[in-house]
Amino acid sequence: LCADETPLDAVKVGVKHIVYAHVKDFYYADKSVPTPDGYFDTRDGNHLCGSVLGDGIVPVKKCVDLIKESGYDGWITLEYEGQESPLTAVPKGFEFLKKLI
Repeated sequence: LCADETPLDAVKVGVKHIVYAHVKDFYYADKSVPTPDGYFDTRDGNHLCGSVLGDGIVPVKKCVDLIKESGYDGWITLEYEGQESPLTAVPKGFEFLKKLI
């Protein structure tokens, strides 16, 4: 997303080289609007902000399914960099991720 590629396309390209996986999610705002507070700009000028896993625009289930279908059997970890308190956001994201693995 940071380079304005779709998450599924990025996973499809990289999955054959995977040695470690982490998942995260983002809120998105189009470049036609000013950068919202707490967001950062992508390569093409769109805007992203970290979100609780499952609350953003990343098709997390489809990405995890592609990783699993590749035969990868290592760790899949949660990365969180959003504005919500990590004390509530991380457990919520972890519960979401557990249902997918």
